[in-house]
Amino acid sequence: MEITPEFIEQELRKLDKTERVVRWIVETGSDWVGDPAVWVWPVLDIDHIDFARQRGLREQVQEVVRNVTRRETGASWQPYVRFRSVSDERAEAL
Repeated sequence: MEITPEFIEQELRKLDKTERVVRWIVETGSDWVGDPAVWVWPVLDIDHIDFARQRGLREQVQEVVRNVTRRETGASWQPYVRFRSVSDERAEAL
């Protein structure tokens, strides 16, 4: 089965959103060594991202990606998680 970014995003939406995730950006492809990978950007409704505080959310996202890919393909894909804030997106739009 091919795993789509939309399918992974649907699974991520099931997470407890205590970290104020307003939306998810998900991409799939091959990483630098050619292995299947998933890139996830949780977009947070905050002005400044405290990366130390986000470690728990990062670990949850990584676990979801690994579990979903293992369940659907038989192999665990490498998850790459980077946080964004809504203010980051507004600044880029200017």
